[in-house]
Amino acid sequence: MHMDRYQPVKEKLIAEIDELLGFESWDAEGNYINEDKLLEACSYEKVQDSFEYTMMCFKESMRIEAPVSFSTAHSVSKDVILA
Repeated sequence: MHMDRYQPVKEKLIAEIDELLGFESWDAEGNYINEDKLLEACSYEKVQDSFEYTMMCFKESMRIEAPVSFSTAHSVSKDVILA
């Protein structure tokens, strides 16, 4: 959603991914090819270490729209037993 608003950011993100992967992941029919290469290139450690701009975009998206909202204004005043 946010990437559609900021075309230069989207282009830089795609360029980083294309550069770091450097191989085709899917064929013309949409089937995986080079699946082993893809799994290796996208391991947790490799993404953390190599995909610097991608990680910055991910963290910024989490800042803008957190997956779980919370507020310190809510407080619990008594115990509740769930099923």
